[in-house]
Amino acid sequence: MFNLYIHWDPRPEIFTIPGIDWPVRWYGLMWALAFIASHFIMNRVYKAEGRTDKQLDTLTLYIIIGTVLGARIGHCLFYGPWFDETLMNGEVIEGY
Repeated sequence: MFNLYIHWDPRPEIFTIPGIDWPVRWYGLMWALAFIASHFIMNRVYKAEGRTDKQLDTLTLYIIIGTVLGARIGHCLFYGPWFDETLMNGEVIEGY
């Protein structure tokens, strides 16, 4: 009942980086925080298992690259016109 009184229309941008006029959005910030938090959690796991920091850094890099590429390919396959705006376009910021 109370959710009818809430006007849920948050702004997608947190702020704009001055000089280059590039907006920082909530979605991107949450992804960055998730990667940072997972790196710290895995750091504790790797220390307990006796693994090196180099292995953790390599794993984190592979996770970030795999997530970005997988999200991009998934977006193109499920939401974007496949033949007009392909993955090879490289316009990650534009959405297509």
